[in-house]
Amino acid sequence: MTFGLGFYAGVPLTTQDGHNLEPREVTDDEMATLRDLAAVVMDELELRLSSQKTIGLEAELRRAAEEMLVSIRDNRQSTEKLEGIQRTLLEHMPDGVVMLGADETIVACNPAAEALLGFRAAELVGCSVGLLRERCLAPNGRPWGPSPTPMMATMRTGVPQRHQIIGVPNPPGAPRCLAEYVR
Repeated sequence: MTFGLGFYAGVPLTTQDGHNLEPREVTDDEMATLRDLAAVVMDELELRLSSQKTIGLEAELRRAAEEMLVSIRDNRQSTEKLEGIQRTLLEHMPDGVVMLGADETIVACNPAAEALLGFRAAELVGCSVGLLRERCLAPNGRPWGPSPTPMMATMRTGVPQRHQIIGVPNPPGAPRCLAEYVR
């Protein structure tokens, strides 16, 4: 936005009766007063220009905020949709899936994991992964021992563990062995 004033001009001042006010010599004090008045006028013009810029910026900020709110709403809807798809996939996967948080607590598991591990989701969610480690058996059916389970190794190193065999107690008989893939 620009100020828009490129020049100014003066015209004689005329009364209602048609008499022109004649120019006269002005004193230095009067010129100083005119300069002061001109400075006041310029301050007012600058203030008006600044106000117009502020109003324009405020409108731009309002539009940007509204666009952000729409984007956040769209992202929230997309996230909810993706969470629904994830929930559906987990519920219907034949493989057992246990999801852990960064603090090594169980945040979710699917029905196949419940059946394999012998726990209900309500018993697992919120518990430390140590609960599962305590139940892990070596492929020979004995307790896992001091070495980290594949799940713990991945959590500590970030390196995926593939095709690892672990056992879990199987109440009706011998331990059930599982192939474990951890990322």
